[in-house]
Amino acid sequence: MAVWGSNKHKNFKARIKLYAGDYEATIWGIVDDDVEQFCLDGCYDAWGRVKATGSNDINLFTDSTESTNWDHDAFRELVYAEQDGKICRIEDVMNKQYFEDTNSMHYASINDPIVYFEDKTLKFLPTALDATTKKIHHIPEYSIDSFDTDTTSIDKFPGKYYDAVVWYACIEIITKKMQILTDDMNNLVDSEEDPEMAQAKGLELQSMQGQLAIFTQRYENLFKKL
Repeated sequence: MAVWGSNKHKNFKARIKLYAGDYEATIWGIVDDDVEQFCLDGCYDAWGRVKATGSNDINLFTDSTESTNWDHDAFRELVYAEQDGKICRIEDVMNKQYFEDTNSMHYASINDPIVYFEDKTLKFLPTALDATTKKIHHIPEYSIDSFDTDTTSIDKFPGKYYDAVVWYACIEIITKKMQILTDDMNNLVDSEEDPEMAQAKGLELQSMQGQLAIFTQRYENLFKKL
C-alpha cells in the first residue's frame, strides 16, 4: 500500500493533482482513465530503468508461477526460469538444432538447463525432466486498485517505486498540457486576434516547462541511487 503522510494524499489521484494541478477534461482533454493509464505505463518504465541499472531491485518487480504454461494475457516479460532449483539459460529458438549437441555452447544439460519460446510456448530442456519442478519468474500485467479513493495500491508492484509511478504520471500530464498550450498560443499568434492572451499563454507555457524539468529530475533521481 502507498502511504504518503496525510490521509487526503494517500491515493494516486490526490498526489498527482497536488503536483501537476487539476486536469479538467473540458480544458486539457485529460480524464482519470488517461491518468490511470499513465500510472500503469510508469510501472513498466520504472521496471525498464531498474533493469538497465543491473540493480538487484529487478527482482522486486517479478511474480512467479510453478507452471510451464506461458500466459500471454498475464505475463509481460520473462525474467528468468528455474528447473529443479537451477537457473535456466534463456535461449533463442533459432539455435534449436544445437540444443542436443554436446559440443555446442547451446547444449542443454541437467546441470545447465535452458528455456526458449516456440510457437508462443515456453519450453524447457532437457525434456527428460518434464515431471520435475519448474518455475517461471516474469513481469506481470500490473493493475491499480483505488486510484482515486482510499489508499492506492498496485498488485504485485513494489511499493518502493510508487513515487516513480506518480512522477511519471505528472510528467505525462504536464507534457500533454504543454502541447495544448502550444497549439493555443500558435493559433492566437497566427490569427493576431488577441496578442495579450497569446502572451499570457506563453508565460504559462514557460512555467510548465520549469515544472517539467523539476518532475523529470525527481523521476530520474529515483534510479540514480541504485
